[in-house]
Amino acid sequence: MKYQLLYQTFNKHINLPVEAYLDVENRLLRTTLDKKEFLIKEGKIIKYMPFINDRLMVNYRVNEDGETYVLQIGSSGFWFGDLYSFFLANGPVSIFKLTVQLNY
Repeated sequence: MKYQLLYQTFNKHINLPVEAYLDVENRLLRTTLDKKEFLIKEGKIIKYMPFINDRLMVNYRVNEDGETYVLQIGSSGFWFGDLYSFFLANGPVSIFKLTVQLNY
């Protein structure tokens, strides 16, 4: 088992047998982001729901005047994404996702 935190997160909601989880785990796409690296930018279609295994992520928008508005902050153990774009699979996201590393 590579992602113990993900398994624990599933088990908060359902009783998932280890064998079933391992099948899911084998289908995951893993991406590692550097500090302040974007996962997705506004206007793109998100095809996956990110799970935060470590660090923080921030969803934010930039309006027409260039002002930034934080919409969501997620930390380890959270699913994080634009559900509208993900479930419709044809709508572009209207937010930016940025990874942030905290020193704690």
